[in-house]
Amino acid sequence: MTPAHLHLILNHFTVVGSVFGFALLAWAMLRKSREAVMLSLICNVVIALISIPVYFTGEPASDQVAHLDGVAPDAIEEHEEAANFAFAAVECVGALALAGLLLFRTEPVPRWFLTITLVGALLSVGAVIYTADRGRRIRHTELGWLAPARLISVSVRRRSLGEYRCDLWPPPLSFGEPRRSSKSEVGRDLAEVLT
Repeated sequence: MTPAHLHLILNHFTVVGSVFGFALLAWAMLRKSREAVMLSLICNVVIALISIPVYFTGEPASDQVAHLDGVAPDAIEEHEEAANFAFAAVECVGALALAGLLLFRTEPVPRWFLTITLVGALLSVGAVIYTADRGRRIRHTELGWLAPARLISVSVRRRSLGEYRCDLWPPPLSFGEPRRSSKSEVGRDLAEVLT
């Protein structure tokens, strides 16, 4: 398994787990349940631990894909900058949650402590989602028009004598039939697409 594979697999746990940890903490505060509060703090600690390999596989993953066609170097840089802040936010929330687990083992967790942790968790959710969006822009050609660095492949097939079919991928934003062109128009279409 390469660093890129590991990075892509684990980052989903960070994104979904951060949202879940925030929602669980908010729900626990509304219910005023000590068990639910402790569970949400444990969840936030686990997410902080999972985020460590996500963060540290990011640089090797970028080295692995930087030379590939369709990879936008600017998108890698934006993702790295966002990841620095998101990693710090998630780790701070994890440290707060761990402190809460250790300091308030036998007594109720103070409301002010939970509020600070909840605000930090909300901030980390926003940072993680923003970072994931920046990561999506590096190379996800399957998202078509959503990806800024669009890879365009052209497929030209002969359908009958003198008639060719030119298919573009990702397709233009029109939803009609694929364009059918004569042999001379295909060359012009290719020149337009490639420029």
